[in-house]
Amino acid sequence: MSISKSLIIGIGLFALLPLGWYLGVPLIHANRQPVLMAPEVLELGNRKFGTQAIARFSIQNHGGSPLTLDSFGTSCSCSDLHMRTKTAKGASWTVVPSVTIEPNSSVEFAVSIGVGAAPGASQVVIVSGKTNDPNHPNWELPIRIARVTDWVTSEPTAVVFDSTQVPFQPIQKLIIYANGDDTRQITGAKPFPPERFITRVQPAPAGTPPHPTAGKAIGLIEVELKSLPPGPVWGQLAIEVDGQLPDEKVHLPITGEVPSAETPTK
Repeated sequence: MSISKSLIIGIGLFALLPLGWYLGVPLIHANRQPVLMAPEVLELGNRKFGTQAIARFSIQNHGGSPLTLDSFGTSCSCSDLHMRTKTAKGASWTVVPSVTIEPNSSVEFAVSIGVGAAPGASQVVIVSGKTNDPNHPNWELPIRIARVTDWVTSEPTAVVFDSTQVPFQPIQKLIIYANGDDTRQITGAKPFPPERFITRVQPAPAGTPPHPTAGKAIGLIEVELKSLPPGPVWGQLAIEVDGQLPDEKVHLPITGEVPSAETPTK
């Protein structure tokens, strides 16, 4: 007597059920879990200092049950996350408290980022949230700005008078890099308060290698303390480029301390 093909298949599936439960995934219901699909990283390229960069992306649910996302956050107060919603008047963008995505559906998101990293540097903002996808309970999406443009870059990025350096150095030097525009010229360096510091602009030393992100070296600035009374040093340095002074937000900090005569030497 022959056994029908459907009966053989049924017996086989029944035999596999214990194995499925042993592995923690019931075979018949495996496709009923939510499955999050989203970009691993977003690259925005170069962006201008002080502008708003917009990153758009979508999250899809490739599973068989609703995907829930909540507890949204970003790693920087300079950024906000919005979700695209449909209204009677068309599509709009709203702040996201939580969202449920049905199977085989997707939702569009947008992140606005205030570009505020130091010119020449990169900027990374991480968007995160919690989900009911068992394989992605904590979701993260890094958004990268390769280089912040619009002004020159210095190395180091601050003027620091180190009281622990022996002997104490009352003159600090900064190498200035073009940050994408090799035609730029350093035409001045203005310290604040001016009565505390002397500045000198010089050509970049011969053979100075290019900066990894900010390119060609176009000058050197010396910052010297006019006097050496012991105590904290503070101020700001504005680098004048092609006769123009920058926004105060990109002034370089001047900090440190002048050691007292009694400070022990190493």
